[in-house]
Amino acid sequence: MLCLFFIPAAILVVGAIGFGLRQHDQRAASNGPVCGKCGYCVRGLPTFICPECGSDVRDVGIIVPGTKTFGPILRGVIWTAAFALVAVATTIFIISDLDPVIHSCQQNEALLAPRSNLYQRVDFHAYGSRVQWPFSQPPLAVTPQNVDVTLTPNAGNSIVLHVTGYRMGYDYVNAAGKTVRQASGLNADAVRDWMKSAKIDTSSGEVLAEARDIVQFVQDATSPSPAATFADTFGGYSTGGNWTGSAPWQPAFPIACLFWLVVWIIGLRKVTRTPAGNRDALKSV
Repeated sequence: MLCLFFIPAAILVVGAIGFGLRQHDQRAASNGPVCGKCGYCVRGLPTFICPECGSDVRDVGIIVPGTKTFGPILRGVIWTAAFALVAVATTIFIISDLDPVIHSCQQNEALLAPRSNLYQRVDFHAYGSRVQWPFSQPPLAVTPQNVDVTLTPNAGNSIVLHVTGYRMGYDYVNAAGKTVRQASGLNADAVRDWMKSAKIDTSSGEVLAEARDIVQFVQDATSPSPAATFADTFGGYSTGGNWTGSAPWQPAFPIACLFWLVVWIIGLRKVTRTPAGNRDALKSV
């Protein structure tokens, strides 16, 4: 894949260098002092403004016969080629060695066939991530910090309980359509109140026991050292779709490209405005 970038870039750079050298050779072989930008003969000019290109020869310089110099085009090409090598190498180094890495995980479990028979199942989707900063050791394990609990009733739509953080904060939409939100303290009573959103009768002791098992499963999902939980209030259990992975911080590459673009433009303006010829020749015009 890198060849698809470097081969056209190499052709472009070589062609631009050849064009710049040709201009340089034409100017160096001129028979008199010429404008450092366009090569127009400036011998005997009454002002410092080139009548051909309108440039001030005090800025672009004057090339006299025998002057060995680089024109603005060639200087720009050399700057671009050298800058590209440094920018590419630096960006690769930053992204590979200094770029923050996001370590993520997902975990899916389900409790099936509740003893109360008042609903079908409860699904747990746990997820989380950690950032590994430059020069730091990768985490030994990534533990989910958030759990989405979905209850599927025997009739009607599923309801979702969002649990956030190790403090067991939670939120859900109740039967009246209002959002219930607490910063911490998920417990069996809170789970039973959530179940009421699906019009489930939560007064029985079986539902209370099931709510306790649901809370225990959420605690285990967000714990670095989960306990061995056995939900005896449910007739089945399933797991699947667990995933862990790492990826570089996505905004790093476009930010680096924008930074290098600004630096290249600033540098290009500087090198192309450097006087191309011998400023002492101004005295002889």
